[in-house]
Amino acid sequence: MEISGLGSFFDPSGRSGSTVGNLQVFNSGTGGGTGAAYGGLLANASNIGTFNQDRFSWIPEVGGTVGIALTRGLTGYIGLNLLYFPDVVRPGNIANPRVSSAAVPFSANYGAAGAPRGPEFKWVEEDHLLGGVSFGLMLRY
Repeated sequence: MEISGLGSFFDPSGRSGSTVGNLQVFNSGTGGGTGAAYGGLLANASNIGTFNQDRFSWIPEVGGTVGIALTRGLTGYIGLNLLYFPDVVRPGNIANPRVSSAAVPFSANYGAAGAPRGPEFKWVEEDHLLGGVSFGLMLRY
């Protein structure tokens, strides 16, 4: 999994820009400004990078079908099928939903030292159960 980001903007109000040390982070002035920054709202210094994890897993499957003879040549049936996926990593669970004003490029607090940036990257694994039902009629003559 690779997390990266880039934020850019155009601010016609001229309120954007901040100074970190002696370095002007964004070009700003009375006529407005444009800028770009490494990172973004959900990808910031605490979680940007490449993360790899390889593990062996197994996916068990259970299924069955039951039928009943409705007439001499007509059989009705119903079936159930279940798949179990252990330790699944989903991108929606890994993304950090917290946004700090220090990560918003046009915020007055952008790049502030000591501002919260959100938690570090962490694998979030969950188990999933996938199931299906089938039914039908079988006609024999």
